[in-house]
Amino acid sequence: MRRVLDECRVQHESCPGSQAALTALNSRKFDAIIIDCDERNGGKDVLKRVRETPSNKRAITFAIIGMPTTVQDAFALGANFVLDKPLSPERAARSFRAAHGLMMRERRRYFRHRVKIAVSLFPPSGHEIKAILTNLSETGMAVETPQRFDERTQVRVRFNLPTTTNSIEAKGEIAWTDKAKQFGIRFLHVEQKQQRDLEQWLAKRFDGGKSGPLFINATAGRR
Repeated sequence: MRRVLDECRVQHESCPGSQAALTALNSRKFDAIIIDCDERNGGKDVLKRVRETPSNKRAITFAIIGMPTTVQDAFALGANFVLDKPLSPERAARSFRAAHGLMMRERRRYFRHRVKIAVSLFPPSGHEIKAILTNLSETGMAVETPQRFDERTQVRVRFNLPTTTNSIEAKGEIAWTDKAKQFGIRFLHVEQKQQRDLEQWLAKRFDGGKSGPLFINATAGRR
């Protein structure tokens, strides 16, 4: 498996056990997870719990199966791709190539672009608050302002995408705050055309995701 990943130029990590895999999945984000679903090593439990982790519930999962785990079992537990034993380097490489587009789409979804532009906020009171937008993604943004907000407060936002004439208006809610007069806004609704404009603008600034591991090998036991 390592040989195939190396030939595909995919950065990867290996976990020596199911508990170590779960610890990693609960603390870091990965684009894809490879799990050996051997009955002896707790791999099936890892596969099932991937979808419960905040950072990796949308990650692409590969299940490596053998008797008695079936293809249907693996898909029911949340696998996106299934590889049966004995592993074939050719089939594994084809699966990874097929999954590449899905992984890049998910990485773009989480990609945050640093900016420093003006943004207008409209809390429930309706009065306009000027703020500075500091980073932007397809699903939300971070801003700086002396104004304090409680988490879950809903706000409307309005800003112009830099170097374009496109204006973005969205309904969102406060997702987090800190003591440095910064807070994050999660988008709840963006008009379809504006969402497409935002995605296209970010896609031009997406670096292809060369930093960080693409795969974590959640195999519980070394072979």
